Amino acid sequence: RFCISSVGAPDYFDVIEKPMNLTYIQRKVNHMEYESLGAFFQDVDLTIKNALMYNSDATNPYRVAAEEMQKRYKRAAKRTILAIQKKHGSNKS
Repeated sequence: RFCISSVGAPDYFDVIEKPMNLTYIQRKVNHMEYESLGAFFQDVDLTIKNALMYNSDATNPYRVAAEEMQKRYKRAAKRTILAIQKKHGSNKS
């Protein structure tokens, strides 16, 4: 379990029910633990959702960064899905 209190968030586990972070995602990628692209997307979604929930103040710079990450992630995920569909000859959305 990642020690959030060491980075200035001692109440993180009181606020966030299901923790997820980019370091853990990277470890799972490196160890090929994802069984599907959907599982990877779920973890990224959860990371962003948690960041937005924990940093609820709209002026919080971490929230602003999480909102930007969410926008970029959605665009990248959409491009990835479209590329896979194109490669496999599927036009499904």
